[in-house]
Amino acid sequence: MRKSNVTASLAQIVTGLGMPPSSSITDNRSSTFGQLVYQFSRGSKLSILGLHDMPLSSKKLGRFGALTIPLIGTKTRVPAGSIALMAESELDDFTKIGGWVEMDKLNPKYLQLGVTISDVSEDSSFGWGTVLGGVIGNSVDDAHFQADSCLKINMGNNFCLKPGLVLGIDGKSKTAALVLRSNWSL
Repeated sequence: MRKSNVTASLAQIVTGLGMPPSSSITDNRSSTFGQLVYQFSRGSKLSILGLHDMPLSSKKLGRFGALTIPLIGTKTRVPAGSIALMAESELDDFTKIGGWVEMDKLNPKYLQLGVTISDVSEDSSFGWGTVLGGVIGNSVDDAHFQADSCLKINMGNNFCLKPGLVLGIDGKSKTAALVLRSNWSL
């Protein structure tokens, strides 16, 4: 649904229905995703996103037909999900900055957050991008941090090369890596 500068989206998926017990899907789940986006003037956006994931009782599913979407609540299993707030803005014609914060419903003390800044014009032959993100928990051992920085080199109309560096910190361990990404199309 779209109304001037506001966009709303809603989606639902049900997994595991009718799967044989030997399959890799062992749980029947209903997941609902919602998004509300407000588009400010001059290229800025503010988004609120939510995910609600609920296990479905297999005992109650036997009574439904093949094309039925079950809307069943269970008291024995805990629903999961998260809610996030995202902001994005264009600083000039080429540079974008954004950030997000996400909170899990099952453990609200853990926050996932990040900041991104990039200069990735489609017309330019050169660009760059940086992402800083992580998870904040109760202690140092629960903390995760990742810094990712890359260059963007357009090698023609259908090929883009992105060499970069990634630094990951997980608790007390640290890892650095050189990465080489590419985008191409036929």
